[in-house]
Amino acid sequence: MKYLNPSKGASGAVARRPGLVALGWMTGAVVGLSACAAVTPELDGYADGWRRARVEAVLAAAAAPDPVTSVHKARLHLDCRANSTASGVGVRYARVSYAYGGNPQLRRHVVAPIPEGMVLQPGQALAVQVRHCAPLRALLSGH
Repeated sequence: MKYLNPSKGASGAVARRPGLVALGWMTGAVVGLSACAAVTPELDGYADGWRRARVEAVLAAAAAPDPVTSVHKARLHLDCRANSTASGVGVRYARVSYAYGGNPQLRRHVVAPIPEGMVLQPGQALAVQVRHCAPLRALLSGH
């Protein structure tokens, strides 16, 4: 008794299913595009220089000893302590890092002022301005 393979026609050749081939290509394209979108999430104000960042350290004041290690100094992109107009007593700064170049492993560091009343912990996510000195800001709930 001969059994017929449902994917083969009466001649024994594999039947073509263009719908399945197209579905496979579309699925691959969607997965590929969504992977790229997941690497670099868009942030409100991204075009203006705001980036999603992670707190590395909280610094007590502008005159405090610099805890930035030599590795971090090499990647220090912007230090707002030197040209700050708000260098009064009690001004706090944070060293934060942000990814650049589309690779989460490539990170640059910024030392930026902390707004009054904002409480930061190392590892916390927030937004940092990378083009000029501006106070850090909290991320919106959607980010």
